[in-house]
Amino acid sequence: MIRLLAILMLFCAPAHAALTQAELDRVGVNLPKGAALPLDLGAPAVLIFADFDCSHICDAALAQTADQLAETGLAAGQDYRLAVVGMDPGDSAATAQQFIARQTPAHLRAAITLLQPGDEELAGMTRALGYGYVLDSELGSFAHPAARYVLAADGTVSAVIPAFDASPDALRIALVGARFGTGAAATSLILLCYGFDPVTGRYSLAIWRVLTVACLVTVLMLGGALATAFRRERRQQ
Repeated sequence: MIRLLAILMLFCAPAHAALTQAELDRVGVNLPKGAALPLDLGAPAVLIFADFDCSHICDAALAQTADQLAETGLAAGQDYRLAVVGMDPGDSAATAQQFIARQTPAHLRAAITLLQPGDEELAGMTRALGYGYVLDSELGSFAHPAARYVLAADGTVSAVIPAFDASPDALRIALVGARFGTGAAATSLILLCYGFDPVTGRYSLAIWRVLTVACLVTVLMLGGALATAFRRERRQQ
């Protein structure tokens, strides 16, 4: 499995941000070989980490993921599930439910698994997935990669794709690949969910161009893996 590194980080933190460069260097995705979580979701799943109080990227990432899943043509709950993992053990169940309700349509919620792990369980999950994040205690916010994990039904990581600018087709290919065991964890652009400008709601044009290229690479790699699997299946028949 390809080892993931954050190939680009977006450092546009506000002047009062408390995190040092050394702390920010710990933020990224470094996927271990054979990465998996002990989850039995019953279907391939898209998993994201979220701070339920985050108004920078987390809410938009969940909303866009929900919209794109609806456009894949796959059946929610049967062909895929959506797992949302809370990053702040101090968040209440009500806060988590409100976050989900704000960002997802009602018809999808039966297919959503909401996880609110404690400190030790969260540390185990992020370590297993190579997901590096840091808490800015002064601001009460997290610096973390905006990434989506695609898991097979047994919890094995099949792919990691960016939280933004990936098309519904990319999600569909990744989920079908997870079902048939043909996923490939592609090196992808992972944005830093920290210091995002909520006023403009934008990144620079250069960042969006790199995002587009990274997503195209992801689609091509996953599509190639899926095509190879289908060819092997036909030969066996």
